[in-house]
Amino acid sequence: MAKCKKEKIEEIRDEVLKLLEIFREEWEGRYAGYIDRIQKITNKVKKNRSNIRMPQALSLYSSISANANKINLRFYGQRVGNIVFKNDSIFIEPYVNTILRDFNVKFGKSLECKENVGGQFKSFFKRKDKNPNGIKLHSPEHRVENRMLKYFKDKSKRRDFRYGICPVVIHDCCFFQMPTPLKASDHKQLPTYAKQYGGGIDILARVGIAVGVSRLCVMEVKDQNVNAESQADAMGQAVAYAVFIAKLLRSQSGQAWYNFFMGRDFGKVYPQGDVPEKLHIDVVTVMPKGNTDEFCNEDLDVSELNTTLHCHTLYFDDVKFDKGKGEIVFTEESTYLNKVKK
Repeated sequence: MAKCKKEKIEEIRDEVLKLLEIFREEWEGRYAGYIDRIQKITNKVKKNRSNIRMPQALSLYSSISANANKINLRFYGQRVGNIVFKNDSIFIEPYVNTILRDFNVKFGKSLECKENVGGQFKSFFKRKDKNPNGIKLHSPEHRVENRMLKYFKDKSKRRDFRYGICPVVIHDCCFFQMPTPLKASDHKQLPTYAKQYGGGIDILARVGIAVGVSRLCVMEVKDQNVNAESQADAMGQAVAYAVFIAKLLRSQSGQAWYNFFMGRDFGKVYPQGDVPEKLHIDVVTVMPKGNTDEFCNEDLDVSELNTTLHCHTLYFDDVKFDKGKGEIVFTEESTYLNKVKK
């Protein structure tokens, strides 16, 4: 007899807890080192913020597993190069072969961030953004993820924005990629432990649920909603990653991670800013509306970590998204709309 959706989600939760306990020494030490690296990346970005401004077409990304002297550049979510800090200079290192293959233009391997050199790189993608016809995307899902990140980041600054969702970023300009030590994308089997090669969280955000009160939100983004990868399957993946975040916040470096996720400055003391004794984490799938199995509008307890996961959907209108530059319109079937800040 096939397991019901809730039983499968609970099995994923329990398997992740088991794996994280078995391999605790490996991941806990590694992630304690990662938070120190984030501080170095933050300092680099803060120092050079005015010199790494990019046109809207290009997004800055950073990851804890990356070199602290590099920031990734993406166009529509696709990697097109890096910003590299070398001594007192800043360079753009284009992905020469990728850009030649996808856009039929050739750049040098290293471009100094000056108007007459790096400016040519920026201008090219700015023009492409204005005329997106014919753009090749190897992962449409990355485009959806990138548009959602920009949407939430821009809207979070507006007082009339009712969702109160703000992605975790580095110094208000670099989208942050949060990796996990888990492989959870194969929906035909339970998650496995993958050390530093695990999957990443598509969008990690904090959500204002009341004035002065925020909690974390783990979002799994999909560009389709089909039986081969249903909403319930995507939720299983998101739950695996959310359990890891809860476990991380209960680890030896948990307070430092919590401060970073909440957008706090490194080195400052925040009275009454400890990791909550009771954790609430929103777990949300972001995808087009479909007719597949669902697991949403449900709470999932993780009693070992004194944590409750609140599982929801955000469905977007894929027809409107596919037209033009990716208009974001969430549909009424989205259970998360009624739960976040009004």
